Amino acid sequence: LFRAIQLDDKVAKSDRASVLVIFKAIMSLYCRPIQLDRNNSVATNADPYRYVPVCGLVPCQVSCMLYLLILSRQSRIRRLCASLSEFLMNFDEDKSRIDSKLLMLAEFCAEPSRAIHSFKHFAEFLSRNDRCRQLMKNVFGESSTCEKVESALSELLEQLHESNSGLSKEDAQAVQSVLERGAPLQIDTEAICDLVQKIYQIMERVLLFDDCVSDALARANTLLRVMAEHFPKCFQNETVLMVIVKILDFEDMTTVENAMKVIKLVSPRVVDDSSAEFVANHSRILRICKRIAANGNPRAAKYAV
Repeated sequence: LFRAIQLDDKVAKSDRASVLVIFKAIMSLYCRPIQLDRNNSVATNADPYRYVPVCGLVPCQVSCMLYLLILSRQSRIRRLCASLSEFLMNFDEDKSRIDSKLLMLAEFCAEPSRAIHSFKHFAEFLSRNDRCRQLMKNVFGESSTCEKVESALSELLEQLHESNSGLSKEDAQAVQSVLERGAPLQIDTEAICDLVQKIYQIMERVLLFDDCVSDALARANTLLRVMAEHFPKCFQNETVLMVIVKILDFEDMTTVENAMKVIKLVSPRVVDDSSAEFVANHSRILRICKRIAANGNPRAAKYAV
């Protein structure tokens, strides 16, 4: 389109100049060889249409809000796809539930009314293909790693575009656009283990040695809570639970209250095959909750109960 406008003699010079400005803006956003330049360009261009900055902090706040929106949208897609995989085991019995999930998934497309038919064909394809149903579970399951998700998604999309899948090219592209947005794991269990340990080290330095500013503690608490909100299953791990138990031993009630929020969000429960270490940590959490419920501030006591 840009080349056609620039080579068309009928287009006025002013119009060509306007299009050139748009072209340069797009290229400056997507064609940055240096990673830092790409990060800066995204942060400076991630503003709503006709947005007037009030101060230097507002663009940063907008970027953070957009990132949280991306996380929440991705989490919703993953939950819907995981539920769809479970309901497809009984396609005829759970047809109404399946249609409800398909309708919600279609809302993530540019044309939901057209996309709903694409997702219905996709559900029929999954109902008769056991291998692809298993791939869906691998992509949107609870314990997959980033590498496993990437491999399973590639195989699923490959089978989706095969001629015997029963889906047209347009249907396959509509489904692929949603799957590719929901599939990439930005955080897996291994990453959460490392993250929680780093956050604990920050809190330990602030609360025990007081060699950092108090803002670092607030940021660490916020990061921990945000990750728990969007990736709760990754927190159901022995290493993570053990670190959270250590955090509950701090005397800073704000930090304890935040840790209680995290525990409520991730809901660690003892099951039949739980290890002895997991059961011991879980019992210790219950004892700490009883102590906080009796002696903590009202908000922390509420989460403890």
